[in-house]
Amino acid sequence: MLYGLDVVFIVPFVVYFFPHIILDAVIRTMFRDNPRLAQPSRYVFSASGVVVESSAGRSDLNWSIYQRVWETPDYFLLYTGQRTAGALPKRYFSSEEDIRAFRELLRSSVSGRVELQS
Repeated sequence: MLYGLDVVFIVPFVVYFFPHIILDAVIRTMFRDNPRLAQPSRYVFSASGVVVESSAGRSDLNWSIYQRVWETPDYFLLYTGQRTAGALPKRYFSSEEDIRAFRELLRSSVSGRVELQS
């Protein structure tokens, strides 16, 4: 009967916790390997697009650049390519209401696949 008990504990770990551990490790490695990513940036999201400002410059992006959006418990991942995504931590939002409003903006603005938690 030990086999059944192993499955009860291992399957939830592999399905839920393992992807989060890998995602966090990948994001940490990206920041460690590219110090420019750690510079402060300001993002402004609106119906017309995304504005990104940092000490390196300013970018005005159309929503069409985002092919896919995936929400995890801690991040919004905005994919610009099959394996390239920007990670927007939820802790950067002021309130749960701001997160809900951002979800609605994503639903109405991104024409690609949008996978949100609620």
